[in-house]
Parts: sequence; structure tokens; C-alpha cells
Amino acid sequence: MIVVIHNQAVLLTEANDFQRFSLDVGGSGPADVDSALRTNNAGYLKDEHAFISADFIRQHAPDTGERESWLSRLQGMVDYASSKGWLSREGDIRAHINNFAAE
Repeated sequence: MIVVIHNQAVLLTEANDFQRFSLDVGGSGPADVDSALRTNNAGYLKDEHAFISADFIRQHAPDTGERESWLSRLQGMVDYASSKGWLSREGDIRAHINNFAAE
């Protein structure tokens, strides 16, 4: 699963891949990334990590007839992240960040 920031919009791609979780910032810098995440109620940056709202992911679930199955698999991913210490106290999921702009 990849969360993508493009022109300050936040999109969910590869939504059926529950084995990977990352944020592709498309060459944006930290201030722009944090702003886009917060403006879209998608998450935030903290220290060197991105935290993505589980509610944002649920709201952007693929529109298929298998929504309950998809939500169940998402919960499995959240449970795994929790077991690794990759959830914030609020339940946001830590994501690997790709394509930060050079500082």
C-alpha cells in the first residue's frame, strides 16, 4: 500500500498490497509533506517518520463488493504494525518515506 502526495493531494495507491506500507512524497520537502498530510486529514510528520491515519485509509478503501474483506485485511496490517511498535498512541500507522527532496 502506498500513500502518495501529488500537488498537495493525498491518494491511496496499491490498496490491495497489505505487505508494504509507504508514503511517496514525490520530491516534496518535509514542510510541504506535513502540510499536505494535515490539510487532507491523512496524517502528519513527526521527527523523521510519517504517520498515516488509519481512518484516512479506511475512508479511501477501494470501492468494490469486497469491502468487509478489505477492511479485515487492513486490520491485520494494523495489528501487525502494532506488534512491531509502528503505531502512534492515536493509532496512526508509521510509514516508510520515499522520494524526499534533498535538503
